[in-house]
Amino acid sequence: MIRVLVRAVPMRALFRLTTAWLVVGSVLIGPALAAIQTATVEITTTLEPASLTVTTGTTVTWTNSDGERHRVRSTTGPEEFDSGNLETGESYSFTFSQAGTYQYEDDRDSDNTAYHGTGVVEAAGGGGDDG
Repeated sequence: MIRVLVRAVPMRALFRLTTAWLVVGSVLIGPALAAIQTATVEITTTLEPASLTVTTGTTVTWTNSDGERHRVRSTTGPEEFDSGNLETGESYSFTFSQAGTYQYEDDRDSDNTAYHGTGVVEAAGGGGDDG
């Protein structure tokens, strides 16, 4: 006959083990989850929101919710982006990899400030140089 020896694990030890695994998991998985960031700008008779602040690695999606064709392009900033023509219901996404301030506009009516937007991209991580 085979005997199985079962040793009771005290609740305190079980709690410590569970806590340790949660800490290790958050350290290993947390940065990966934090890096997956998104923001959305809805295009109608305006850009909503007209201004947003994100971190590097964030993907911003512009969605045309208007009945007219739109086209979003950067006018200043470290990187250039251009959606091309967006028909009603279409979207365009751009992932910002460089920190800086980006000005952009919708070519639908580039003279109308309702179609001007600003994106501020901050460096991810919040850590600075130590030197």
